[in-house]
Amino acid sequence: MAKKIIKLTEADLEKIVLRIVNEQISIDKNRDVEKTVTTDDAAYKNFVAKTIPSKKRQIESLQKRYDFGDTLSDLNIALYAAGLYGRNLVSGAFVDGKRKQELVLNKKSSKFKTFEQLQSYMDTESKAVFNEIKEKLPSFYAYVAFKSNSLMLALDNAKRKTRTVTVLKAGEKNVEKPKAVEMPTIEFTDAGIPFDSKFESCSPKLKADYVNTFNESFAKGLAQALETTRSANDNSQVSFPGAFYIKSVKVLASSSRVPHTKNCDPKYYINNDGNDEQGFLNLSQDRANAIKNLVVNYIKNNPNTIKTAGQSIFDMTEVIGATGPEWDPKKGANHQDYRNNQQAKVIITFMVMPKIEPPKENVQAPQKGYLVTVAGEGRTTINFKFPKIKFPTIRLGGGTGIRPGHKIEMCPSF
Repeated sequence: MAKKIIKLTEADLEKIVLRIVNEQISIDKNRDVEKTVTTDDAAYKNFVAKTIPSKKRQIESLQKRYDFGDTLSDLNIALYAAGLYGRNLVSGAFVDGKRKQELVLNKKSSKFKTFEQLQSYMDTESKAVFNEIKEKLPSFYAYVAFKSNSLMLALDNAKRKTRTVTVLKAGEKNVEKPKAVEMPTIEFTDAGIPFDSKFESCSPKLKADYVNTFNESFAKGLAQALETTRSANDNSQVSFPGAFYIKSVKVLASSSRVPHTKNCDPKYYINNDGNDEQGFLNLSQDRANAIKNLVVNYIKNNPNTIKTAGQSIFDMTEVIGATGPEWDPKKGANHQDYRNNQQAKVIITFMVMPKIEPPKENVQAPQKGYLVTVAGEGRTTINFKFPKIKFPTIRLGGGTGIRPGHKIEMCPSF
């Protein structure tokens, strides 16, 4: 019996591979993390009623042979019960015939390192309340240290950038704060606009036509990015109201070695041999500043929709000065060799800011005492990772455009 031969085309193979890949994609989303300890916990009451007194009795029995000096405060004894403090015998020291011993913090212990790590996830307000607990209720401060291993174990299941530790005192509510979430970066650039259509000759003054082109094109780029983001969003808890977060602004400015001898400010004057580097540098710097001011003005004129991290967004300004071949009068000022080195462009990296609906119920502290809550978003495991949102390169006209960035970065929520 002859074997049956099945011939597959390249399109058939592509369909088979695509089906296999789709069947193999799996997304495992762990539950969001939340673990709380309070002064109402039975375990805390047991810590106060049994654990601390037991350690205190141990110290009292040792006092028959050892002098502990002033190290037996309520806080130190509570932290001794929690495992953060230990006993240290002072070599060769005696007080009233007794050997000297101290309760000291054991900074080398894993418990101490875990407790320090736990506190690192507290914001300023929580740290202030936690310091108040240390002073007013040392037993609960020590209890949190005692439970730090289990609290950090819970946080280990959350995404690192979403981990928080909130500390509240009686009657307070945990007010939901804006979160930072991962969003794709998008780049806007005016690199396609010819250099000589941006500035007046031998001047840092921007032409009115370029200013209008920039403002209209950037607004159009933001609108296009917003539309694309909204259409790709399938999360009912996330919306995009129309705000944008500018991550960075890179300004690049340089000049060719064409001499500037006519109608120039003296600071930009270049002699006929084209070797006066300072003049080139001055003009490049002032043109870079002009573009920076253009971006700053756009941000100031749109305070409700444009958010930034302040002046640090301009850390990437690069002023090169004169570049390219030496001046050759035979080529003329408009030769392509020189035009290629006349640059003044801006690249704005931004993200569309999401708005995240807060949970229906906020954590509330007990009527008396304190509360400590660790929380974070559950980790997501994706076997085959595909970007959720794809931004095509979009030409906006006038030499401007937006294109997808190469990074997924943290963006504050609106």
